Amino acid sequence: MPTDPKICIVGGGNIAHSLVAVLTETSPVSVFTRNPLQWATRMACLRGGETQPRLCSCGLVPSGDSSVVADADCVIVALPRFAIDETMRKIDPALHPGQTLVFIPSPAGLERIASDFSSRGIHVIGFERVPYVSRIREYGRLVWISAVRTTHRLAFSSPDIAEFWSRFFQTRLGGTVARLSSFWTFTFSNSNPLLHPSRLCVLLKEGDRGRYPRCPLFYAEWTDESSRLYLRADAEMFAVFQSVAPEAALWDYESALDHYGVDSPEGLTQKMRSIESLKPILAPWKQLDDGVWTPDFSSRYFTEDIPFGTVCIQRQARRCGIPTPVIDSLVAQCTPQDIELT
Repeated sequence: MPTDPKICIVGGGNIAHSLVAVLTETSPVSVFTRNPLQWATRMACLRGGETQPRLCSCGLVPSGDSSVVADADCVIVALPRFAIDETMRKIDPALHPGQTLVFIPSPAGLERIASDFSSRGIHVIGFERVPYVSRIREYGRLVWISAVRTTHRLAFSSPDIAEFWSRFFQTRLGGTVARLSSFWTFTFSNSNPLLHPSRLCVLLKEGDRGRYPRCPLFYAEWTDESSRLYLRADAEMFAVFQSVAPEAALWDYESALDHYGVDSPEGLTQKMRSIESLKPILAPWKQLDDGVWTPDFSSRYFTEDIPFGTVCIQRQARRCGIPTPVIDSLVAQCTPQDIELT
């Protein structure tokens, strides 16, 4: 493995922008994107409470040509789940043995994806969660990183690559790296697939049946009911995880309470409300002509977290014959149309 591997980032969202900014502090990076002409050749970055952006030291090569993928030692896929399959079909012909394919964050079903690529001699790494809380300020040019994760939990397709890439990401992204035992851990995620729907369900029934005179704050106005719903869903998911992949559940599972360092629903509520980087985040609501705010069902909170996250957990539960009434209710209440479960 080269000491300074060539990196290509696939994607153009918040996470892709933040990774470009951080990685181009030390090395040139290429970006495979649908909109290469909208990208500058240098990324600027704001961190925390900074008011003046800093221009990153090294340049980047934005391209819509998959040759940038073929030329890379490491290809980082930083895409929402609904966009992964289509984009992977585009870049698949450019991937070749010896490359390392990284998913940030990792989609449900990565255990199957990793098996397919490993059989072709392509290494696979999965990040459990995103490394930063970030927002695009100017597409292709400026990103704001408001918070940095202190521990990155990664799964590797082979132990042979774990030491090098653990050191690489720890050095480049900051924080520490912990190793997960299985890609199954990403299917059984108690992050967005349970966290977001638990809050959405409460928002949909409060106010005037989900209608508000102003847009609610998603985290800063978090409620005890949201916490209780989230923790009950987490317990149901863990039971399914234990049934499907008992060893991974034993070694990798981290409860929501442990993750946030609290011991009760009320403590979780206070924790959610206190996280500075999350306080400004609004609920996925839209304002109508009459000034009333109603759910925006086109938001990724609805279109990604539920069909590509919560439903995957629900499917595994049904295959195991394990009842999950809370998870079932999250899917039913947050889905404006039926989802066919297969």
